[in-house]
Amino acid sequence: MTLVKFLHGKVTVSVRPQSMRLSRTQANGALQVAVTIAERAYLGEFWDYLVSPADSGMKLRVTTPPLDIYQVGENAWLAFDPKQMTPIS
Repeated sequence: MTLVKFLHGKVTVSVRPQSMRLSRTQANGALQVAVTIAERAYLGEFWDYLVSPADSGMKLRVTTPPLDIYQVGENAWLAFDPKQMTPIS
């Protein structure tokens, strides 16, 4: 059984920054949202990005490997793995 079959309406979830994936192209069938890169910091072993979904004041933190480089202001797709998401309300 999947969790999605039983949830209705709005649900708040928790997901770790390393459990989300940034991409420049939209993947078919993936749970994705369009985002804009708001801030970034290179931390040696990974990039730390703050992204903002379109039409939202929300900011999400996501990390990428050192060779996945995005510029501030660049548009991207943020993919979620439902198995890595934990409902909290």
